[in-house]
Amino acid sequence: MAAPTKKIFAVGLNAARIYKLDQDTGWMDASNATAYDGFSVGGPVTFTYEPPDPEVISHPGNNQVLQQDSLPSLEASSGTLEVSRTDVDTIAHLTNIKVNTTLLTNINSIGWRTNQQGTEPTVAFVTYAQAKTPAGVRCWSTYCFAKSVITPKPKGQSREQQNQSYFVLPQFATSHLVGVAYSSADDGFTSTEVNEYQSNYRLHLAAWKTTSTETLYPFNALLKYTDNAGGGIVVTKNGVKMTYGATADAVHYVADADGITFGAALTNGDIVMAMYELADSAIDVD
Repeated sequence: MAAPTKKIFAVGLNAARIYKLDQDTGWMDASNATAYDGFSVGGPVTFTYEPPDPEVISHPGNNQVLQQDSLPSLEASSGTLEVSRTDVDTIAHLTNIKVNTTLLTNINSIGWRTNQQGTEPTVAFVTYAQAKTPAGVRCWSTYCFAKSVITPKPKGQSREQQNQSYFVLPQFATSHLVGVAYSSADDGFTSTEVNEYQSNYRLHLAAWKTTSTETLYPFNALLKYTDNAGGGIVVTKNGVKMTYGATADAVHYVADADGITFGAALTNGDIVMAMYELADSAIDVD
């Protein structure tokens, strides 16, 4: 299947995910040969991304503007995610605190505006919107912030339904979340805050850490690949793009609905990362 037309009509926030990052490499923080899939942010309602407007410079004279120009803004971008569900595990991870379950039996406790402010981890943030092509075929728009700091805000309490808000502060990244560096030749830039991907099926990202000499890296049973003969998937090893094809070495792989298989065993500690299109049967929200 070919990539969708470059003209799509996106609507709605369908899902959102957050990925822990290794603070040294910036890669998804896989710990073993079981797929690390990040965690779903339940109940997403809206997401807004607000890059600042450029700074406009006017050149006056003779009681008129003789010429005008613009400079890139020196203000920071920001975003806001609104969700209907309060998830204390997500809040604890993003604010570098713990959920206290020992103080009171059957009670969860978290703190707001603690002395951990300023120690928030850098994470990856991915949002999905469903879309249609001009021909009316389903496709997807995915925003991927490879690096961001996300700060939750407490809900209000009133008669009306209240959303949980997350303040998103994007950071510049020099590579895709799977580790492939941006390049002038392929991307037209070498750093960015966010990538938008257009795909026929919803995209997913996963990572594995080689713990011995694995060749097989299975997908989560609920997050299977479309099995499109190498289409709609990119696999990297330690940030380097691998080649699809059945060859008996450690730089070639094949993929089916259930996982990725390399032609030879990898080395202990190798990080495998994949971005792939999900099968229609996949369930990636909770």
